[in-house]
Amino acid sequence: MIEFLSQIDVFEWTMIGLLFVLLSLAIFLLIVYANGNKHGQEIVPSIKNLPGVSVLICAHNEEKNLMNNLPVILEQNYPNFQVIVVNDASWDGTHTIIETFQRKYKNLHLVTIEETSHRKPGKKLPMTIGIKAAVHDYILCTDADCVPISDRWIEHMVQPVLRGSKVVLGYSPSKKETGWGKAFSRFDSLLTAASYLSWARAGLAYMGVGRNLLYSKELFHSLGGFKSHYHITSGDDDLFVNMVSKRTKVAVVDSKESIVYTKGQSSFIRFFRQKKRHFTTGVRYRFIHKVILTLPWLFHVLFLSSFILNLLLGNWLIACVCLAVYFSVRWLIWFSYGKKLLAKSEAFLLPFYEMLTLILYPVIWIAQKFRPVKGW
Repeated sequence: MIEFLSQIDVFEWTMIGLLFVLLSLAIFLLIVYANGNKHGQEIVPSIKNLPGVSVLICAHNEEKNLMNNLPVILEQNYPNFQVIVVNDASWDGTHTIIETFQRKYKNLHLVTIEETSHRKPGKKLPMTIGIKAAVHDYILCTDADCVPISDRWIEHMVQPVLRGSKVVLGYSPSKKETGWGKAFSRFDSLLTAASYLSWARAGLAYMGVGRNLLYSKELFHSLGGFKSHYHITSGDDDLFVNMVSKRTKVAVVDSKESIVYTKGQSSFIRFFRQKKRHFTTGVRYRFIHKVILTLPWLFHVLFLSSFILNLLLGNWLIACVCLAVYFSVRWLIWFSYGKKLLAKSEAFLLPFYEMLTLILYPVIWIAQKFRPVKGW
């Protein structure tokens, strides 16, 4: 045995060490994501002691989306809620649509912001104004292009509140539609959700998505709202959750009834632009969050490095082991998540999309550095 080991040169030991690190990281990621895939507590239907909720939607030229989606939100099966739509300097028929719905729905409240050249672009001002107009302490955020899958969306999202939580992360996938932009949006929302929901359940919430996010108005004001990052166009959701996770435990709800669908980007260019805007906030995450976000990418890089090097050097056994480890881990994660995140048909392709992001995300990051996105 000793004689056999002495025949292994330094480079081969390096390759074996790389494989060992890959296996260790694979086991660690499986544990984290397996914990994230646990089912939450079952809902106990009750109309008693449910807190009042203000659903907040910021809309900029969203006439068509509001026409289609607003009735589903206004007709939620919940005893005490209002819907606030902040009309942010729209020049289409957004204002008229909301006023029309107000004749039927008395719990619909309209806030209008006039267009001005002096304000900073982004959603933070409209959201702050909308939160100030809220009559209830719990703010449930979504977008005009979003539609809940169930009329019990609010009921499911407030369940952690009944157990003392002040912040609740929900899930909002892109609708399954044809087109490259929509496909990339759907895959990206799946990757992002699996990550932030899993780490939040592990006690390391680093972000949330404003399409389905609930928090306390009191908590929002106690932290100064968006004051610490108001100068950044994005961050009304992820930077806020990143900041608030220092103060309170963040809960997760991913039951089917709590899901809110959103429209994917109509083209790859629009998806690219959207991701550029998102990339402006990651550099402001806490150090520990930056570390955990690098772990999946480290796993991909280790796999590709080990697989390609061993393949080129003729170490077929180690190359095959690397390949088996990589796809076993990724498919174990994605097939288990597929059913919960309503993405069973996409689960098989997700490891290949993850490898594609190794090229795509750095390109988007560089593009953002040279031509940053401003506005919505």
